[in-house]
Amino acid sequence: MALCGSFRSQSAKTLGVLPFARAVPLLLVTRDMLQAAQQHPEDYRDLIVRVSGYSAHFTDLEQVVQDDIIACAEQPL
Repeated sequence: MALCGSFRSQSAKTLGVLPFARAVPLLLVTRDMLQAAQQHPEDYRDLIVRVSGYSAHFTDLEQVVQDDIIACAEQPL
């Protein structure tokens, strides 16, 4: 969940919002889809995610980063 925390703190600094304000990343994919992309990367080559201020193909990321993104997807709003 390191990416979740760093995303929130970095967003506050970058956007100039109050430190207690939270950025809400919008997910257009489900947790199940992300897990399926881990198991069958050949079927999800076009899946792009936002990671710490840049976009990346999900299937090109290391598994530990993929796991952090999936953990962030599980966070309640």
